Amino acid sequence: MAAMEVIAERGVLGASVEAICDAAGYTRGAFYSNFSSRDELCVAIMERQLERNLVVLGETVAQTPALGALSVDDLIHRAVATFLATQPSDRTSVLTAQELQLYAAREPAFGPTYHAMHLKGLQTVSDILVDALAERGYELTTSADQAISTLFAVFTHGEVSALITGDTVQGDERTERLAQVVRSLIRPTSERPAGSAGPAISWTSGR
Repeated sequence: MAAMEVIAERGVLGASVEAICDAAGYTRGAFYSNFSSRDELCVAIMERQLERNLVVLGETVAQTPALGALSVDDLIHRAVATFLATQPSDRTSVLTAQELQLYAAREPAFGPTYHAMHLKGLQTVSDILVDALAERGYELTTSADQAISTLFAVFTHGEVSALITGDTVQGDERTERLAQVVRSLIRPTSERPAGSAGPAISWTSGR
């Protein structure tokens, strides 16, 4: 999407409709026939990114075997490596995601929209992860929102750091870092503390 290239280099506030139209090769009228505002364009970009990420995550889970010959550590490492290898790590994708978050922080009118979509994405990812763990006899050691937020923060940090250092290859070090976080957030269901009903899933946080 040409709009992402403009936003990545100029930020949302610096991405005028004219600049986006020039990059995409269409008229201002064509822009407004698809989007009523720049905020609506931002929402469309977020929806596109979320849809892609959910497809990738679903494929990762489907390709991850049930516990068998593999140890839990090997299973986690394979799943994380598969997920990272299929994530877009190009400059445009990474910077666009960061710029959308910054725009939400700067613009009070867009903040609630961004926050609601972000939570929707995290909850959907949580549902997939919780179900995948349950099928393999595991569960989260903390609430779903805390676990997914932690994983998202580590993943995002890795994306930005790789862009800064020029390391665009998903290396073993980054894979192991995220895998280590996953290991710290799960446990066999049989190890649930007595009297515990398991981690609560709550998405009413004000974050």
